[in-house]
Amino acid sequence: MTQSNGYAWLELTLDGGEVIIFGGVVLADGATVTMPADWASIPASQIFMVAYVHDQTNDGNVMYNVGAYVDASNVVHVEASDCEGHTWNGHATVLIFGWKNNMGTVTTQTLGGANWMQCTLPSGMTFGAGCQKSMANGATFQIPAAAGDGSTLQAIVGSSLGTPVAGANHEAQGVGSCYLDASNVVHITFDDNGGDTWGGQADVFAIFATPSAGLPTVVQVLPQSASVAAGGLISFAATISGNANQSVTWSVDGVAGGNTSVGTIDANGNYQAPGAAGAHTVTASSVAVPASAGSATVMVTGGGAAGWTINGS
Repeated sequence: MTQSNGYAWLELTLDGGEVIIFGGVVLADGATVTMPADWASIPASQIFMVAYVHDQTNDGNVMYNVGAYVDASNVVHVEASDCEGHTWNGHATVLIFGWKNNMGTVTTQTLGGANWMQCTLPSGMTFGAGCQKSMANGATFQIPAAAGDGSTLQAIVGSSLGTPVAGANHEAQGVGSCYLDASNVVHITFDDNGGDTWGGQADVFAIFATPSAGLPTVVQVLPQSASVAAGGLISFAATISGNANQSVTWSVDGVAGGNTSVGTIDANGNYQAPGAAGAHTVTASSVAVPASAGSATVMVTGGGAAGWTINGS
């Protein structure tokens, strides 16, 4: 976390090398958002900016509605209004999100007015961030297929409309609603103390992170082939990718732990060859995913003395 010119910045390098940044600052109406020096050249298409009302000036007028937003030139607007055409200003809390796309793995997508960036990480997880502005009350915020059922979606909604609606003469007693429901429908309303409710517009910013279908569990046995004299010893090792559980069970020619005919193998992968020459298969099976296994071939040669050890490579 760094501080510069009153802004708080958090820059993160995602697994795989992509760089993203989050920033936050309170700015007055008319102020321009300034990116850090090393982010100043990032295209506007790689930056999302949303503003949320921080405060409004009290000038004696009765508020009809209030909103805040950042325009295409990165200028902040904070505006409250009444039903007679009076408007007044204040400050907004501005949230900034950007990405450098250093690794070229970011994809972008537009869904019903919502702009999304997505990045699939080497772990198989998908990280996404999206933004849509000036959404009407009752509109649906569309999410990418990668977000699945949306259970990991985290969204923030803020009023962006600060101009009066023609013919209305209500006096807002506050923001009646400003949120995204479980069906991703935007709720942005104002109401008075007379039972009147009217809609506004809102900006939405959201992020999600969902696992992929899952990386396969792959078991590899080393050495993949080896030879050992009859009665001799040799050590095998198993490595597992795609699963945090590195435990395996060992077998020889399909026999758990082996036997005197095919050779025996202990929990550490130490193989004791039988007394007769022949070819055998040593297998390590994942404890977490037993169907995932890796094998090696061991050739037992005759004429060796019991206890002779050969290390495979």
